[in-house]
Amino acid sequence: MSLQTRIALILWLLALLGASLSAALLMRRVDAELIEGARTTLINDTRLQANLFLRKVDEARRDVGLMAGTPPIAGLQRSLANDGVDPLDGSTAEQWRHRLNDIFAELLANKPGYVQARYIGFADGGRELVRVHREADGRLLRCTADQLQQKGEEPYMQDGRGYAPGTAHASSISLNREHGRIVQPPEPVLRVFTTIVTPTGEPYGLVIINLEAGALLARVAEAPGRQRRYYLTDGDGHYLWHPDPSRRFELERDAKTRPLDELPLLGKVMAGSDPASSMVDDVAELVVAARVVRYGTATDQRRLGIVAVDSFDSITEVTDRTLRDIVAMVFAIAAFAVVFAFFLARLVTRPVATLTEAVRTMDLATATIQAPKNLTGEAAELAEALHRAFEALGEHNAELAAKNRELEQFAYVAS
Repeated sequence: MSLQTRIALILWLLALLGASLSAALLMRRVDAELIEGARTTLINDTRLQANLFLRKVDEARRDVGLMAGTPPIAGLQRSLANDGVDPLDGSTAEQWRHRLNDIFAELLANKPGYVQARYIGFADGGRELVRVHREADGRLLRCTADQLQQKGEEPYMQDGRGYAPGTAHASSISLNREHGRIVQPPEPVLRVFTTIVTPTGEPYGLVIINLEAGALLARVAEAPGRQRRYYLTDGDGHYLWHPDPSRRFELERDAKTRPLDELPLLGKVMAGSDPASSMVDDVAELVVAARVVRYGTATDQRRLGIVAVDSFDSITEVTDRTLRDIVAMVFAIAAFAVVFAFFLARLVTRPVATLTEAVRTMDLATATIQAPKNLTGEAAELAEALHRAFEALGEHNAELAAKNRELEQFAYVAS
């Protein structure tokens, strides 16, 4: 292998190694920055999800307050307490029911996220007084007397009896039940209600709106619009939304699970004072963010847990694509380096090649070398040194030749 080729190969390998190491270090730094940045991104995602959820709950709070202030609420109460006739204006209980049905139906018609609007009394086992609900096909059904149910055993009824009027409260999210059984297919609902009292301040009943929580949870989970895993839980950490649909509402099926063991960061946030936190799990190669959304009042303490999870592979996908571009660039640099290395090697070895050719064509008889005229730097110094060396060698050879001639003459005379 010629000197020129060896120099070119060394230069090419150095260029390739330098470009590869630089690319690797750059990608590692970029990956680290992306992973750290994902913590902030996931926290922001959970904030977006929390705001969406709270807006819907607050909207229902305002609506239930408006419904509670409509004339049929107090009118129906007065008429039922006076043998079915309102002592103020003579309206019958059925007339008030009809008016309230109209109001509830109009509310549901304009709020597709609501599935039920009800007025429930605490008397008679928590009997519904008026109920309008949305059927699966979207039709609004105004329930007749025989379709009204007793709801006195429901947790929201028991809670509502102890609440003061004028404040809207929210229930935990659970599966809807009709006649004591979970509706099939399951219908997750969130109930927002306010307590109605008698003129003397005694608890009388609830005005309650049921939100279709399944669609709301789906919207919350999908709000960021990114391919990540999201988990939503109730205030105790039980799954309301899970990437695996079979894990949703496990508590309602008496499943013996401990979701907070699977979501330790959420458990930490629920037990602490900060509303959100994030972490990098280097072992599982995941970035996790958790947030607790407090949507209840100081009395009911309702909470929604949100957990967002993203993998290192997903986060660094952009660098994988960039890496492919960089690899192509490295190969391009390597190809350029080959050409440049050979050019540089040729430039470096040209004086040596010129000197080699001069030595090869030197006059061996006189031991003289014709030094090239266009050499510079070290090559010129080397040519000058060779010239002096060969000149000295020529002089030495001439001296030896003269002495040889003298010896030959002496030998001739002596013979």
